[in-house]
Amino acid sequence: MASSENRGLRKSFGIYALATCFAIAGFVMSYIANFQCNFIEFNDGSSRSLKFGVWAYDTSRNGCKGYPDSTEIDSSWKSARAFGVLAFIFGIFFLIMSLAATLTTPDKAKDIISPGLFLASIFQGLNLLFLNSNACKNNTFVNELNGGASCSLSTGGKSAIAGIFLYFVGGFISYVARATEKREVLQTINPTDSEPLTDPFLVNQASIYRMPEAYPKVGL
Repeated sequence: MASSENRGLRKSFGIYALATCFAIAGFVMSYIANFQCNFIEFNDGSSRSLKFGVWAYDTSRNGCKGYPDSTEIDSSWKSARAFGVLAFIFGIFFLIMSLAATLTTPDKAKDIISPGLFLASIFQGLNLLFLNSNACKNNTFVNELNGGASCSLSTGGKSAIAGIFLYFVGGFISYVARATEKREVLQTINPTDSEPLTDPFLVNQASIYRMPEAYPKVGL
């Protein structure tokens, strides 16, 4: 029975694997955006530039360095930090769940993978509040540059935008994988009906909304 279930659910496992690839890529982009020192940069038109991250800034000579205590971290900056941490936590947690989904039989816990990745996408988007903070609009570290230096996205900021997209797509694919998995379970229970006509308002009818008594046996 177990081997036939695995054969029947192979398609959804493949879709979960694709969702996991997007979640991994989103997580990598989120890490670069939040914990490197190059979210934004200031360039005065010459070869010189200064780069700043959410938690540290680039000193060029000595690499990344944490901001001194005297740095004025306003509400937008604090929010960017908080949402960045949430994006990182949600990303790694639901990445692990998505990876596990490719290796396990159906389970109700998989229902939260898609919403979780969507939330990671939203939190990563709110990480862009850093662009509205003192780091970008009133940065005292850039006084050493000649006039005309402006704040622009650097590698970290661009990675944050990529992370938004990757987490969102991963969440959407996870939703498709879960729906596919439910259909496959129904086809395993009713192998003679490849695409059974269902009505969620009929009490005794099998559908993805209301499963027959045999349904709990496969873990959903």
